[in-house]
Amino acid sequence: MPSHWMDYYGPVGDETVGFAIFDHPQNFRYPTTWHVRGYGLFAPNCWMFKPDHHLPEGESLTFRWRVTVHTGDTVQADIANRFLDYVDGSRVEWE
Repeated sequence: MPSHWMDYYGPVGDETVGFAIFDHPQNFRYPTTWHVRGYGLFAPNCWMFKPDHHLPEGESLTFRWRVTVHTGDTVQADIANRFLDYVDGSRVEWE
């Protein structure tokens, strides 16, 4: 199912930590379909259900994603608002 972002989190030692990948509205086939497997694979995949796109010779595609690493679960890390900050371009935080 296509989504603007995907978050992956779980226990590491005594903490809950995770990372999220944000798709960008200017990307090809936004919002993207996500490819996730139980062994850890987690990636955007805009060709999963529509492999029919052919890029003409000499043309290019640009993809934009943001990866954010966080403590806590999706809600605790405020992932939905971090995504909005990304697409608005209003701020970037370094911790």
